[in-house]
Amino acid sequence: MPSTSLLPSTRTCAGCGQRSTPMAMVCLLLEASPPEGLPMVWLPGKLVSGRRPAGRGVHLHVRQECLQQAVKKGLSRSMRRQVRMSSDELATTIRAHLAQALTRALGAARRQKALSFPPIGETALILRALDASPAPSYLPAGQVIAGTKEQLGHLVAQPEAEVLGILHRGLATRVRGICELANGAGIGGLEVG
Repeated sequence: MPSTSLLPSTRTCAGCGQRSTPMAMVCLLLEASPPEGLPMVWLPGKLVSGRRPAGRGVHLHVRQECLQQAVKKGLSRSMRRQVRMSSDELATTIRAHLAQALTRALGAARRQKALSFPPIGETALILRALDASPAPSYLPAGQVIAGTKEQLGHLVAQPEAEVLGILHRGLATRVRGICELANGAGIGGLEVG
C-alpha cells in the first residue's frame, strides 16, 4: 500500500461537494473582520508567491455552477458564519483577485526580462491581447488571451503590443494557471491592471 504522504492532497468544493486537488480550486478566506463581509480569494500555491494569510478557508471550483451552489448553501456552512452575496458578486471578487495575480505575474516577468516582443525563440507561453487581430498562422498553439494591446505594450515599453512571449517557464505556468481559473468561471479575458 502506498504511503499517504505520497498521495496528492485533496479538498472538498463548497459548491458541488466533489473532491479535487487544491490546484484546481481557489480558496476563499474570511478574515476575523472582513470588509463588507466579502471573502478574500487565495489562489492555488503555484500561482502566487508568499504564505497564505490566516483565516477560515473554503475551497471552491471556479465554475459558474459551483459559485451558484456555494452562495446558496455551502459558503455560509463552510465559513461557519452567514455570508450574504450573490454568485455575480462572488465571481466579481474572484475576477478581481485573478486580475491582480495576473498583473503581479506579468510584472515579475517584466522585471526578470522574461518577456519577448515579438515572441521569438524558445517561448514558454504566448500572450495575446483581447483586442488583437486574429492570430497569425506562425504563432504556435498554447496561447492565453489577457489584457488589451495598450496594456501589453506598457509591459514592454511600447505604445501597443498584440502578442508577447513569456520566456520563463515558471512564470508562464503561473500566467496560464491564472487564465485557466478565470476561464473556468466564465470570467476570462482578464485585464492587466
